[in-house]
Formats: sequence, structure tokens, C-alpha cells
Amino acid sequence: MPAGQLPEAEEAGSDWVLSWLTQHVSMDLTISDWVIAEFASALSVKMRMGQLSAGDRAKAASVFTRLEAESLVVVPATWDHFVSAAQFGNRSKSGLRADDALHVAVAAGLGATIRTVDKRPATEAVALGVSAENDADSYGIAPCFCADACDYFPNASKCSGALAIGDNFSK
Repeated sequence: MPAGQLPEAEEAGSDWVLSWLTQHVSMDLTISDWVIAEFASALSVKMRMGQLSAGDRAKAASVFTRLEAESLVVVPATWDHFVSAAQFGNRSKSGLRADDALHVAVAAGLGATIRTVDKRPATEAVALGVSAENDADSYGIAPCFCADACDYFPNASKCSGALAIGDNFSK
């Protein structure tokens, strides 16, 4: 999807994501097919929680499908990636979650750099010998959360407030 054809943002935090995509559209951006399932799941959760209507869910899914087809290289997450993800999870010092471990394993298998807005998988990737870049910006991430949101980061205490959560992702 050429930069000029990116959709208008309709959700808090979308502006930051779309800005990042616009800046990196000329790169070979690669995702695993697991991301497709994660995106569909995220939309379903938002719909179930009443944060997204069925029509908006369909629109978002359509935009993602177009982005995937026109701008992303999709690679399969293989059995070996899942085995590596389990090994990475076992070696992780900060409690790397299964989905993050799988993203790191796919990047490792491709010899690619993992780009994330979450410090934990970026830090763990580097510790595991995988190239990683953390593009996080706490002020850019904060709008992705409601003002009174709470999160519980592994090996950390409860974190409250959108900006505080954004800070934890970016540091």
C-alpha cells in the first residue's frame, strides 16, 4: 500500500502507527503468518469488549488485508520457529511471552531485525542474539490505552495510566 494510500486513523494510537508505516513503507517489511491471526484476534477482542462495531471490524480487517497484500512480505511460522520460541521462552530472564518469543524466533530464523514498540521483546531478542530495534515513543504509545488503563508487566509492579504504560513499553 503506497504511503499516500494509508487509511485515515480512527483509533487512538493509530496516527503513530500509520506515521511509522509511512516512514518505513520503502523497506521490505516482513511479518509471519502468525501476525494475521494476532490481528484478527485483536479485532475480535475489541468487538467483544464493545470498542469496535462489526462494520468497523470488517473495515479494519479489509485495510489490514490490503496492507498485507500490497506492502508486506508474509512468511510462514514453521514448526522450527515454534520450537525455537519455546527455547527462547525458557532462556528468557524477563518472562518473554509465547507470542513475543515466536516473533523473535521467526526473525532469528530469517536473520532479520525485529522491530517493536515493546522494550521487553526487543531487549530479550538482543540478549538471545537476535537483532532488534525498539521504535517506541511513550507519548506515541500512550494513546493506544485508555487514560485509566492498568497493566502488569512481568517482574514489575502494577502500572497505571496510559502514559506510564507507554513509558514501560518504550524504556
